[in-house]
Amino acid sequence: MNSYLGAISKFLFVGIHYCGISLHHINNSNQLQVFVLACRAYDLNNQTSPSIRKFVNSILEEFGLRLDSSSFIVSDNENKMKSTFNDVNCIGCSVHYMNKPMEKTFTDAKNIDLKQAQELFSQVRELVEHVRRCHKQNKLSKKLQIYSKTRFNEAFHMFNIFNEIFDEIPHTLSTNFLLTYSLINQKFLQDICNFISTFDEVIEKLSVDTRPTLHLVVPLRQHLIDHCSTFDDEDDNLVHIKKFISTY
Repeated sequence: MNSYLGAISKFLFVGIHYCGISLHHINNSNQLQVFVLACRAYDLNNQTSPSIRKFVNSILEEFGLRLDSSSFIVSDNENKMKSTFNDVNCIGCSVHYMNKPMEKTFTDAKNIDLKQAQELFSQVRELVEHVRRCHKQNKLSKKLQIYSKTRFNEAFHMFNIFNEIFDEIPHTLSTNFLLTYSLINQKFLQDICNFISTFDEVIEKLSVDTRPTLHLVVPLRQHLIDHCSTFDDEDDNLVHIKKFISTY
């Protein structure tokens, strides 16, 4: 039977650490079948590569499975995970690759060219957290999204909803936070939303779990490279974002 088996291992960190393992099978009809094997709390003493591998192996053994040189595993692209599965065919997750530069664009202060983008991110995040904390969501037509680095492209979702109800926000703010609101450059916010919405669309296409998506990676990557092209009439701050992301 000409079919292919691959495993996906994903670690979630939400106070308690969890490991999720799913089995992906492509049958002769080129149909993708996904089986969630487990999502377990990580209960070992440390998070070194050998310990993580031991934990994953113990779960696979419960199902009569094991990893060897013919196995393919997809996980995130952190060095720890690469080391954990260095003796099997470890495939980096394209969505993780895409999400990392998006995260660094708005949170990594090392690049001074991104200062304006990061200030905008901090301003919007501060206001969103204030509104959520004060339980004033019921005054808005849409629910604001708090940024979380554990979810893909969360900066876009936070920005996008905030931008859509931008004129409603002041009604939920105290005097101290109105100053922060007044500092927001809505034109720049709109430019960012328009630009990174394409990345969100690509993430959605690559995250489909009912059919294979590997054949989409190269053309979609080229699509994003083309999308990062700069133009003479663009805002300099948007140009800096495009140039930074295109280096990945």
